[in-house]
Amino acid sequence: MELSTDQKKALDTLMGWSKKMGENQFLTLGGYAGTGKTTLISVYRKKIREENKKIRVAFASFTGKATRVLRGKLAEMETV
Repeated sequence: MELSTDQKKALDTLMGWSKKMGENQFLTLGGYAGTGKTTLISVYRKKIREENKKIRVAFASFTGKATRVLRGKLAEMETV
């Protein structure tokens, strides 16, 4: 999956955050609809699982529709 330049920057931030998780356990990711947040989260989850199989990360969203999209995208990435 090819990420945009902005998504790559955000992914670097997320990966850095996950390495220092003990300091700050919560991080928010925001953006307009269609900007690639769910894709970014999917790639992030895959990368952190490759680095540490024991790590646990929870994702949340504000609306039911966003939750369904997120759940579907994460499930899709599991099969890729």
